Amino acid sequence: MIAAQTPLEQIKGVGPRFLTRLHKLGLNTVRDLLYHFPSRYEDWSEIVPIADLKPGDMKTIQADVRKIKMNRAWHKRMFVIEALLGDASGTIPAVWFNQTYIKNTLKPGVIANFSGKAAL
Repeated sequence: MIAAQTPLEQIKGVGPRFLTRLHKLGLNTVRDLLYHFPSRYEDWSEIVPIADLKPGDMKTIQADVRKIKMNRAWHKRMFVIEALLGDASGTIPAVWFNQTYIKNTLKPGVIANFSGKAAL
């Protein structure tokens, strides 16, 4: 059984490189891990209308996919997925890089929640 004061070196699966990273965070025991909390917390549960978004806001919207297309960046080996999302208050473009599965997951008419940083 693992005790709270057990050094992380004794935990199976914690290798030397990971251990070095944990030590840099000041984590040396299991207790340290249990009481290590995120330095910031983003609450994605509040859904806001598109019209209320301001540049730089980290928010969640519930919108339907109006259009979606996938292009290849001409100078890189990168795929760009562009979508037009909308709700009753307006529309907003969304962009994903190198995540081709999104094109197959999001189809026009699908309603979903989208979280991220609003930009111009």
